[in-house]
Amino acid sequence: MRKLFCTVLFLSLLIFTACAAAAPKTASILMPKDTDGDGGFIDSCISGAEYAKKRYHNKINIKLYTLGQKGKSPAELVNEAAASELIISVTPEYNKHLASLMKDSKNKIIVTFDPTDAEGIKEISFRDDEGGFLAGVLAALAVTTDNFPRVRKNGKIGLLLGAECESIEKFRTGYIAGSWYIDPKVEIITEYVGNFTDTSKAAEIADSMHKKGADVIFTAAGGAGLGAIETAEAKGFWIIGVDTEQEKKYPKAVLTSIIKRSGSAIYKTIDNYMKGILQETDDISLGLSEGGVDISTWSRESKSNIPLAVRNKLDDVEDKLTKNLIIIKK
Repeated sequence: MRKLFCTVLFLSLLIFTACAAAAPKTASILMPKDTDGDGGFIDSCISGAEYAKKRYHNKINIKLYTLGQKGKSPAELVNEAAASELIISVTPEYNKHLASLMKDSKNKIIVTFDPTDAEGIKEISFRDDEGGFLAGVLAALAVTTDNFPRVRKNGKIGLLLGAECESIEKFRTGYIAGSWYIDPKVEIITEYVGNFTDTSKAAEIADSMHKKGADVIFTAAGGAGLGAIETAEAKGFWIIGVDTEQEKKYPKAVLTSIIKRSGSAIYKTIDNYMKGILQETDDISLGLSEGGVDISTWSRESKSNIPLAVRNKLDDVEDKLTKNLIIIKK
């Protein structure tokens, strides 16, 4: 009887140990305000998270939190996300709260897409200035090339930005440098929306820019940029999209797009965490050479919109950037 009891106890311990070992890991992703299918940065992040869920199935639980969710503040959302072992923030609004969390939770892994001085927080930074440079090159070529479709050869281009932050300033720096690389006389009309969600304001700004002579406008404004795209579609000018290949959905308005593979960064972060690699990883920088940033000039829609000679010129500039033959001054 005692032998039977010991056997049952041993088997029970084995089952308990196996169940404990199989307990799924947990991750939280802190997102900007939901724009209900922006076709850009947010959708890309969600796709990366969904791919990670499929890849690891029941081995990790991933929760998404968005600004304003159920009326909760960034601090409250961070407190909820604190239950997870891995926390990824893709927008700067959470940073100060994550810094406080890190002080009290040294055993957590926190990764941000935006810079923070908090000790222990890992940072994934995109070299958005490289993408901005290519957008500037294309815009300048469009307004200085004979017979570019739907563009006046007047040397004026537009730059519509979201809110002021490091990522957006990288886009701005790169765009100006890229346009001046083609022609230092190009005039750049620049305005900020002030956020990444106000589509109405972005539409008004884009319309105003077009009236001032800009037939090509780069919109690094997140979901707000959709307002500019819709205006461009109605008024007949061009937008250079951002984050995903927005020309696929808006081929009559989006010339091409600067791709920021935020979804790939989300997936890779979770993948590295599950493999135990992330814990030993320092800050990560992603640009053209790593495939973190790109331009979609060879999509079917972009090939239809952009003359071959211009696409070839862009390829040449991209190659030089990748090989560090062109250095963008910070």
